[in-house]
Amino acid sequence: GARDQWIRELVNPIIQAFGAEVVTGEKLYGEMEIGSAVIDRIKDSHAMLAFATRRDQLANGNWTTHVWVSQELGVARAIPIPILEIRESKLDPQTGIVGAAQHIVYDETERDRCLVKLVEALGQWHEKRDVEMQLMPELLQRALRPLIHTQGRTPGLRCTCKLLVGDRIGAAQPVQIVP
Repeated sequence: GARDQWIRELVNPIIQAFGAEVVTGEKLYGEMEIGSAVIDRIKDSHAMLAFATRRDQLANGNWTTHVWVSQELGVARAIPIPILEIRESKLDPQTGIVGAAQHIVYDETERDRCLVKLVEALGQWHEKRDVEMQLMPELLQRALRPLIHTQGRTPGLRCTCKLLVGDRIGAAQPVQIVP
């Protein structure tokens, strides 16, 4: 909703500045089973930022969060991928099985502090990111070499890769072709 607009306006550009892609459960038009599509997106991700923000106020003064956020955290925990929960202050403390996940407290009156902690966390994630790569076989290199050297003259030539992390294959990512 409108209270969460700051996430799109401020957080998404920060994530992109680290060279990462923002993947959300939004815009799943035409999907027959939205839940399955969201789970597939989580499985294709390398990490999860979950924004648990206030929904409905409880009688004790605490707040609930959106049930989808809680379930998405459970899916990410089960895969498992690294999780960072940005948890708004005064949320119901019952977090269930994902309660041990690392989190940053978000207070609407101190959004700047939350963003600083988020940048620090993203910086640590990117420092620790190790990617093992297997170079293509020499036979394939020889077949592709003429195309690579003529990239400027080969319309439509594109290269993508999918990373295998454990037993999960990530989504196709564009890769710059260099001789």
